[in-house]
Amino acid sequence: MEQLKHIIETAWDDRSLLQDITTITAIEKVIALLDSGDLRVAEPVEVGWKVNEWVKKKQLFFISQQRRIGNFGGRYVGVS
Repeated sequence: MEQLKHIIETAWDDRSLLQDITTITAIEKVIALLDSGDLRVAEPVEVGWKVNEWVKKKQLFFISQQRRIGNFGGRYVGVS
């Protein structure tokens, strides 16, 4: 998990890495972990909620990528 976190955090600081296969693969792995419930953007802790900022950043990358290619939620949205 720490390796995925490092890749996402590094890509957040250097957006050119979003084209790198290592970053793309990391984003896909995080998506799979979220889908399976093994990872959460925020999780309950003793005194409230802990936000996993690096996972939130991955979500923003994913949304940005989907808008760029015109595909959001499995349907074409015609972004120009």
